[in-house]
Amino acid sequence: MRKPFVESVMPPSDHSGDKSLDPYLLVVRAMQDGNYSPAFPEGTLSDPLGIELRILAATLEQRCSEVELLQNIMHEVASGLLVDDVLDRIYERFHSIIPYNRMGLALLSEDRTTLTQCWLRSDADEVILRRGFSAPIGNSSLQQVMATGQPRILNDLEAYLAELPSSHSTRMMIKEGMRSNLACPLVAQGKPIGFLFFASRQKNVYQHLHQQIFMQIAAQVSILVEKQCLAQMLHENEEERYKTIVRSTLDGFWLIDAQGQLLDVNDAACELSGYRREELLTMHVSDLEASETPEETARHIQKVIACGSDRFETRHLRKDGHIFDIEVSTNFLAINGGRFFSFMRDISARKRAEEEIRLKALLLDNVNDSVFLADQLGNIHYVNETACRILGYTQQEICGLNLRALDSTEYAHLIQLRMDKLLLRGQAIFETAHICKDGTILPVELNVRLIESNGNTLFLGVARDIMDRKLAEKHAHLAYHDPLTGLPNRRRVIERIEYALVRATRYERLVAVMFLDLDNLKMINDALGHDVGDEVIIAAAGRITFCVRQDDAVSRLGGDEFVVLLSEIKDVGEAQAVAEKILAELAAPMSIAGQTISLSSSIGISLYPDDSIDPQTLISLADSAMYKAKRSGKNRIWLYGEDA
Repeated sequence: MRKPFVESVMPPSDHSGDKSLDPYLLVVRAMQDGNYSPAFPEGTLSDPLGIELRILAATLEQRCSEVELLQNIMHEVASGLLVDDVLDRIYERFHSIIPYNRMGLALLSEDRTTLTQCWLRSDADEVILRRGFSAPIGNSSLQQVMATGQPRILNDLEAYLAELPSSHSTRMMIKEGMRSNLACPLVAQGKPIGFLFFASRQKNVYQHLHQQIFMQIAAQVSILVEKQCLAQMLHENEEERYKTIVRSTLDGFWLIDAQGQLLDVNDAACELSGYRREELLTMHVSDLEASETPEETARHIQKVIACGSDRFETRHLRKDGHIFDIEVSTNFLAINGGRFFSFMRDISARKRAEEEIRLKALLLDNVNDSVFLADQLGNIHYVNETACRILGYTQQEICGLNLRALDSTEYAHLIQLRMDKLLLRGQAIFETAHICKDGTILPVELNVRLIESNGNTLFLGVARDIMDRKLAEKHAHLAYHDPLTGLPNRRRVIERIEYALVRATRYERLVAVMFLDLDNLKMINDALGHDVGDEVIIAAAGRITFCVRQDDAVSRLGGDEFVVLLSEIKDVGEAQAVAEKILAELAAPMSIAGQTISLSSSIGISLYPDDSIDPQTLISLADSAMYKAKRSGKNRIWLYGEDA
């Protein structure tokens, strides 16, 4: 049984209230213990959760198989086996997890213009594309593979040949019976050296595969090819050619004996260290090491001898005392008493960039605002820790969501419109509301702008919690508005009247103040309840507001009393006409809580400057006129000063 990847992925929990989960927990715990082929209890084989668990178990089993096979290959690479031997073992062992009927290795010429097949295995009855076959790489799609370092998948070789009939190698593969192909680049010291090919008789077999396993195999083959090429160069006494390659590379190069003494260096290594070549050849690697003690360096040397190769980062000391970061790739060959072939490059700039990124991430995680990064479809790619803390999600959870899942339904219909505007304008600031994981609605102000990254357009958003501001605005609104209808209250309407009187004086116009009382609201409250009465008041407020101009004002003083301000009217007849319109609107039947209700109202009117020049007095006089209207029979209009 394999050792589990983690000791526990699920904390103990009390599920005593629901025993239906027990069979699934047994399966999960078996997988935790490293058993990825557990027995599924009856009743779990056809339900969705059971199906998902079986898929998970199969996936984990395959990944473990891949890891074990790769570990074996790495051990064999380090043990000094030849390329052909290792490739033979790969071909024989990986059939269970990689579908292929043919596998081949092709290496590039020194000028990278020609590709030659150096090794192959195939189960075809007749091998058409044989060892030694060479072809110019020219403008083939393999050029793109070399440029990107990513595998190339041809799911239908016949369709590919139809598009590129000049591809002789593809024609030969098809004749051999192959119908799909996967090419993995081989890279050594950052440069392409060839390709590892897998081919199958079936079409479309590579489109859904886990490509990482192919790249890992290719990486091990690259190491092996590189080691053997160096060894071959030395064994064939191609000293001048070896020196030309080593001295022309931009990376620093050291040839070191098994004890750590420098035997040869190139010009790039001298430039990196600040020492002359003659000085370096008198030194031990520990003389330049700034991160390890001599004892630690000695242990590191023994580790590389045992493993055969290593890639690591360390820090070196220049002649001028400056310490700099380097990345070292070293291979050990058991020739001439043992030799290390080590390439190194200065990664100080990269380290500074990484530190800058780390500091920026630290800064982002410690700001009080949430930071989001999403693509044009709204899929979230990054959030800072503040966003996770505020919304209650983990990084993994939130990065799997779309912005639409975070926005309150109140704003959901605006998301696409806002994205379109962002693409047009490049930046926008707007208010929205996010839904926290626990269901809490959080109002935010979102500042979003477009950024470009690797040719992709992304949305960078900064969300600021405006809950306190919204509460303050609500309190400020309530200070001047009626909480039931949202209309201005007495305090606010008096301010409006004061402003209207100033304008009326300037333009020599009249101002009318109406005091309105709903005649039968008490009867509605008694018969249908106060909730229905509140709905009636809201509906009445809407109908009264409908009857006035935008520059006028409607205010609810409380209960069934309203004040209407008509600013800048020509004569009293204009005010009476508006009052008649209000009575007609209120009298029209309204359906509330399944009831058909009609209202009547008594309206009193006072005028500026005829009746008063004081806002409070104008309201009081209109109130007095309203009571005369009620006493004279209700549902009518009364002008202040009019005889009873």
